[in-house]
Amino acid sequence: MLSHEAGLLATTARDVSELGIAVRSKSRLPMREPLEIRLSLPEAKDLPTIRGHVIRCLPVDARGREHYVAIAFTDVPPPTRAAIYTFVKLGKAAR
Repeated sequence: MLSHEAGLLATTARDVSELGIAVRSKSRLPMREPLEIRLSLPEAKDLPTIRGHVIRCLPVDARGREHYVAIAFTDVPPPTRAAIYTFVKLGKAAR
């Protein structure tokens, strides 16, 4: 789940790393837009809030109905950082 100034945003995760996440969204987001991310990971007991900001937003199709949004993490709680590291290292599928 992603939230930004305008409210909640429906997205589909495409890629995750220790530095950020890429999602597909029906909304276009401006560069540097601050976001809060609730990421479900196998090693995390709850859905911690991760803060980040948009570093790229590109249309997926010519009509701009979907966008590929790259988000850099700016604030990740230590237990969440460890869960992301394990997730990336093991290559487990997200829930």
